[in-house]
Amino acid sequence: MATGLQIFSLACNIMQTIQSARNTIDLCIKMQEEDSVAPEIQVQSAELAQVTQSLQQSLHEAKQNRLEKYDKRMEKMAAELLNVAAKARKELAKYGKIASGSRKNSVLKTVKYWYRASNIVDMRTVLSAFQRAMEKRVLVKLRYVSKDRLYEHVLT
Repeated sequence: MATGLQIFSLACNIMQTIQSARNTIDLCIKMQEEDSVAPEIQVQSAELAQVTQSLQQSLHEAKQNRLEKYDKRMEKMAAELLNVAAKARKELAKYGKIASGSRKNSVLKTVKYWYRASNIVDMRTVLSAFQRAMEKRVLVKLRYVSKDRLYEHVLT
């Protein structure tokens, strides 16, 4: 059975990965709107890689110890989040490659922009849903822990 600390670590890593992936998506949107490559592209890519690696490690540790049914949902969310984060990182890498200002490249950028815009919006929507789910999960867990502590205090 996974310990409370392992589950808490997994939850924190999920939230951190959500935030980093959202920052990556926001950077992609910024580069689309400004039609330029942002200087922080490498830093953001490295940060996202680091937090996803940390999430993978937490997920692996939690899986080694059996997860309760309630925590299995978080495991599934973490796996899906890793996929979204990988897509966001690939998307960010694409923006670093387009830097010249030729007419052909401008047309290509416009076509790619419309295609990428829908992907970015989809990723942002998924990340928002993950964030809301995790916030609810944490609040529910805190409520039950607080309630249990209150009952223990009243009984003693």
